[in-house]
Order: sequence, then structure tokens, then C-alpha cells
Amino acid sequence: FRSNKMIKSIFNSKIFIFFLALGISIFFFGFWGKIETGEMLSNTWQDFLYSTRKETGNKIEDIVIVVVDEPSFTQIGQKWPWPRSLHAKLVDNLSRAGAKAIIFDMLFPEPSLNSEDDQLFAKALKNAGNVALGIFSSQTQRKDYVQSIIVEPILPIKEAAAVTGYVNHFPDNDGIVRYGYKRLDNIGSLAYAGYITAFPEDAGCKACAENTFLIDFEPDTSKIPIISYYQVLDNYVSDESFKDKIVFVGLGSDIKVDAQGAVDAFPTPFFRFKKEMMYGVVVHANALITMLNGCRLQIVDTPILFLLFFPISLFPFWVRKRPMILSLAGGGSVLALGIISMTLFSTRGMIIDIMPAVFAISSNTLFLGLNEFRRSHKERKYIKQAFSNYVSSDIVKAIIDNPSALALGGEKKEATIMFADINGFTTVSEALDPEQLVSVLNNYFNGITNVVLENKGTLDKYIGDAVMAFFGAPIHFDDHAQKACAAALTLNSRLNNPENASNSNLVFKGITLGVNSGDVVVGNIGSEERFDYTVIGDAVNLASRVEALNKVYKTNIIIGENTKKQLDTDSFLTRELDFVKVKGKLQAISIYELLDNTQENKEKIVNPFSRGMEAYRNMNWKLAQKIFNSIIINGRLDGPSSVYQDRCRFFAENPPSKDWDMIWEMKTK
Repeated sequence: FRSNKMIKSIFNSKIFIFFLALGISIFFFGFWGKIETGEMLSNTWQDFLYSTRKETGNKIEDIVIVVVDEPSFTQIGQKWPWPRSLHAKLVDNLSRAGAKAIIFDMLFPEPSLNSEDDQLFAKALKNAGNVALGIFSSQTQRKDYVQSIIVEPILPIKEAAAVTGYVNHFPDNDGIVRYGYKRLDNIGSLAYAGYITAFPEDAGCKACAENTFLIDFEPDTSKIPIISYYQVLDNYVSDESFKDKIVFVGLGSDIKVDAQGAVDAFPTPFFRFKKEMMYGVVVHANALITMLNGCRLQIVDTPILFLLFFPISLFPFWVRKRPMILSLAGGGSVLALGIISMTLFSTRGMIIDIMPAVFAISSNTLFLGLNEFRRSHKERKYIKQAFSNYVSSDIVKAIIDNPSALALGGEKKEATIMFADINGFTTVSEALDPEQLVSVLNNYFNGITNVVLENKGTLDKYIGDAVMAFFGAPIHFDDHAQKACAAALTLNSRLNNPENASNSNLVFKGITLGVNSGDVVVGNIGSEERFDYTVIGDAVNLASRVEALNKVYKTNIIIGENTKKQLDTDSFLTRELDFVKVKGKLQAISIYELLDNTQENKEKIVNPFSRGMEAYRNMNWKLAQKIFNSIIINGRLDGPSSVYQDRCRFFAENPPSKDWDMIWEMKTK
């Protein structure tokens, strides 16, 4: 027993927890680059940086792309591959327009069926003197060696070209192309071939020192001028568009370019988030743009970053006792790292891999937060066990979040109170054994309670055969009146359905409901030893009085005027019943019956009853009687209409005074 206690003491000690947090940080910073998932997440962050940047700031005005696209196929009207005589004409047009370099992202590995086409193309290439053609490197792993094959243009075309370059793109392990290169086995890439063709005086591209470099992809490729092949072929574009420009020519259509049915398009850093592929010729163009602008993107990997990030990853340990500050510290640190990384990328071209720090901070925040949660869990568990059997889950949550709520007292809130009373309880209770009566009541109360809770209500108490509930506390919501009325309508449809009369399993044949809204005091009411979470106030008493009026007006649901004012008239249907002064109140209120919102109820009940009330208030007793007598529901005279028929007969014999205030005063509760 003592050893177990000692072990628990060690596990809960500050030093032990600190070393665990330290170990988490060492793991992420020390082994991140050695696990496949780490590389994938770092690449994902790098791709995110690309995707969130709106522009690169690179100079792109020297580049033009001529694409073999769908409109070109339509206009030219030939299947791919096209006759090389067309390419010859294209080169002649571009050369005449003054293009600085022409770069074909295409392969010409086999002779044409018409040898004259090859001769025309070779002649055009030689005359232009500034055309770069593509070659392709293929490597196949054999049993004991790697077989390398280079696919080149046929000899006459290759010799006529100024230079050739590899069209290959080399994706990272996740299949995304991020890097360009100047040379591969002493042969330049297509982009580099275009560079030395356009700038022979800078054949080494001194501004781009490394052989491999991150391609600074333009987020909006529409900023690079892209022109359809047929427009250049047919001289639809002015020569000024190509003068002193580096012109790429390649596929810009989803046509199949090889026997395997592949499309000349590649996933770039934008693919992960935008799911858009980039045509190979556009990738080459971006690689050349990157070289023209000095290969400004750089991955920053320096020990200084470790010295900065490692202490930050341990910061959650020092604020672990404060859950809110712990969350803010963890989330704020991650957010700050993200903002700094995005800012440095967009302004300086610096790529900082923040993923090891992000996961170290997040893991420490989570670990320390869970450890603190474990420590305080026993207190919360005690409170929950003590109160969950007596009050609603919302109240339990409010108490757990604010234990001081257990003290006596309350707060003033606007809420809606509902009373539900079972019809015929006394008669039925006399005919049942106590055990049967309890079972029947429990069945009814269970159904009523479920409807209340489904509508965000709080069950207050059971009062004999009645149920009291309130809406809008302890968690306040603005539509508490509508939620209460929705619950009342649901209970009415289930328990006051005419079909229930033939159901032998339903001992009680209906309920009456009263709903009222107003300011109440909500909280723990009682003594220090025993108290209830409840609501008190005039609005509560009035809700009880309103429910009792159902017996007077022969209705199922009556609501007070404050509740009526908060209802959406498009969603709820009501009819004004009376202007009454209930027992014990000095001020009269308007009361309303809540009905199912149907067109039939509106036409057969609400509209004629409203006309009857107008005649009644104008003291036209005969007309009012006639109208009330016409309102028949389910073959019987409407309940409130029968009440007003009796009143009309009374007032016809005992007319009220001329200053009649139309208030009907209730003598009993």
C-alpha cells in the first residue's frame, strides 16, 4: 500500500511531469526528419505556404506560353501528333516576331511518315537559331543494374536545334513536383536550356547558385501570358507579343500523349489543397521564371531555430495549472509560429519548417492538459454523482462549471414556465392500487419529461399529478417561449389525441397545459441543509393560474400575453380567449389558446371566433351568439364558443354598463 502511494506521488510530482514534457520535445525535434510521417507533414506545411500566397513578386513579363489546347485542335482539325510542318510554320512566325528563345516541351523521337515535314521543321529550327528541344531520361531497375534510356529527337532535328534539355520532372516521395534543376548528368533541363539560349553570356545562371532549387510557382498562372497554338500559327497575334520574349511551346490539353494514356500534367504544391494539376510546359516556365529571378526560395535549417523553438515547446509546462491560459499558450504559440513562417515566406522567400515545434507544443499542451484534467476529475465526478439524479444535465453542467452556484440565492432572468396537469386524476386514482397508480404516473411523467428536455427545458418538480418545467434557465436562450410552446403542442398531440379514447393502455385521457413568460428569480432556493434549483416569481404563479383556466374555457393549452408576444406568428397559431383578472391579481391580462398551426384551424376556428369576439365586445349579443354557435369541432360545439354563448345570454338579460371594460374576473383559482 505504501509503495503504491509512493509511486503515485512520484507520477504526480512536478519534476516527473517536467521530464515527460522535456522528453516529448526531444522526440519531435530529434527524430522528426527520420520518420515518414514527419516528412509528409513538413511537405504539407510547405504546400500550405504556397497555397496561401497571392503573388510571388517575380518578374514574369519575359515569358510567353504557346499551348496546344482544345481550341487549337478544333481549328486545326487534325489528331495528335500534328505534322511537323505546322511546328515549322510556328517557329518561322515566332522567329519573325523577334522571340528571344523558343522552347519546345515536346519529344520528336521518330521520323514523320512524310519526310518532307521533318526537313521543313529542321530548316525552320536552323534558321531561327534559338530553339531548345526536349529530351527524356528513363530509368528501369533491372536485376543487377539500372537501365538508363535517353529519348532524343531524330538526328536531323536535333542537329538543327540550338540546344536540347531534359523535360523530366522529379517529384518528391509524395508525388508532388517542388524542385527544379539546372543539369542532370551534365545535360541541362529544358528550363535551363532555354535560359542559356536566351542568355548565352550567363551560361551558368550565377544568380541561381545551386543545381537544384525550389520552383517559385506563380499562384495565379493566368498572369503568365498563354496563347493558343492556332492563333500563332494563323498570325492572329501581333508580333509585339513575342518580341524579345522567351516562348514555351507545349501541351495545354488533357489529351493522351503516350500509350499508357498519361496526360502531360503534374501535381505541384497547389495540388494538395486545390486539387489542380499543372501542365508540364507551365512547370518548365515556372522553373525558368525562378532562375530569372535568382532562385529566391530557400529552406532555412539552422541551429538558431532549434534554440528558439525548443524553449517555446516547454512553455505549456509553466502554465499547466490554468487550463484557459494553457490552451491560449499552446494555441497562441502555434498560431504565432504559423504567422511568422507565412510572413517570412511571402516577404523573404524563407521556408521554415515549423512542424516539429508545432507538434512538440501541441503534444505538451495536450499531455499537460489531460494530466490536469485527471487531477480535477475526482471533484467533478463527485458533483456529478451528487446532483445528476435530481436535476437536469444543464444544471449539473452549470454547477460543475461554477461550483459557487451551490450557495443559496439566485439571479433574475426572463424565462417561460409551463405547467401540465393530468385530466381525471382523482377519479382514476380511486380505482387503482397505490402500486398501479405509481406505475401509471411514472409512465406519464416519463413521456412529459422527455418532451420537455428535447425542447431544452428544465424539469422543476412533480406536484402530485402535475408537472412544472421552465425554459431559458439555467442556460439562457432567446427563443425560450417558442421552445415551451413547441413542447406544449407536442404533448397536446400525443396525450390529447381523440384516438386515445379507444386506447385501453392510456388510463388518463389527456392533459391541460399553461404557459407564461416573464422575469423570474432562478437559483437554489431553500435552507442551507436542503434546497432546490427552481424558479420563483409572479410569472410562475400566473403560469399556474393560466393552466387552471383550461377547465373554464374547455381548452387544452392556454398561454399568457407575454408568451404570445414572443411567438413567431408564421410558426404558431393562437386565438385570443379573453381579457381576465385571475384570482389574487389586480391587473388583468389577455389569454390565448395555442392551436396546431393548420389552415383548417385558422379557417374553421380562429377566423370565425375572432368575428364572434368582435360582436361580443360591441355588445351585439345576438350576432355573437349566432357566430359562436356556428363553430363546430369534431361534431361538437367549440369549447370557448360554448362559454361565450352562455355569457351572451347572460349579458342579453343583464346588460353591462356603457363604460364596460370587458374584463372577466375569476373568483376561484
